[in-house]
Amino acid sequence: MNGKTPLETINDNKTILDNEIPEQKHVEFTEDKQPALRANPWQELGGLKDRLSWAINPQKKPNMTGIQSWFDEKTDKHIIMLDYDIKTPEERGTTMQLSEYDINQIIIEDISKIQKHYNLSGAYLFKTGKGYHVYFLDIVPFLTAFNAIYESQADYWFKIYPFRKHLERCWTLRVSEKNGKLPLFVDKLHSNNDTYEKSKGHAMFLKSRGAFISADELDSMRPTEKGLLFCKYYQKVKK
Repeated sequence: MNGKTPLETINDNKTILDNEIPEQKHVEFTEDKQPALRANPWQELGGLKDRLSWAINPQKKPNMTGIQSWFDEKTDKHIIMLDYDIKTPEERGTTMQLSEYDINQIIIEDISKIQKHYNLSGAYLFKTGKGYHVYFLDIVPFLTAFNAIYESQADYWFKIYPFRKHLERCWTLRVSEKNGKLPLFVDKLHSNNDTYEKSKGHAMFLKSRGAFISADELDSMRPTEKGLLFCKYYQKVKK
């Protein structure tokens, strides 16, 4: 160990790739009103090769829509989101095969650990093509969100997302189709923790995508004063 915190290490080693970020636009979301979207000329997760490819080939237009972790930019409050990518044995550099049951148990144990360590409420799981997206509706400071996400076994590029200079100080999860499929709600991991206020805006969006959230739960949550933030970005997809 070099004696530095994870935050200091990331800041020392982040990739510098300058891109102009357009002015942000807040959007309102209700069940009967789909959010307006803003287009940003940057792409989501991926290696340096893909990001440089986008910079050199600006004809690559944004093809994905993502929801951002911000609850309130002014006070730098966020919800906690996780992106688990399930890699093949070859991608992991091993010959060991893991069953779907084993993978699910590893992810559930990881989420439960984060819940307990940071006193978080229930976690909403969405199945993606190669893994899971996870949402905690708790409204927390940026540093709490960062520490929880960094401590998890989530995808590394997702963890350092806010520290890549050409991106924004938040985390983003895809909510649009990829290879013809939307992220699919599969379960909620319950928790008795009730330390933090919950984001009503994010909850309403998750409910619109199939999550089980009651009217009583929504009534107890804190509205997002300026609406949720969504963005468009480029991500390479299989043909």
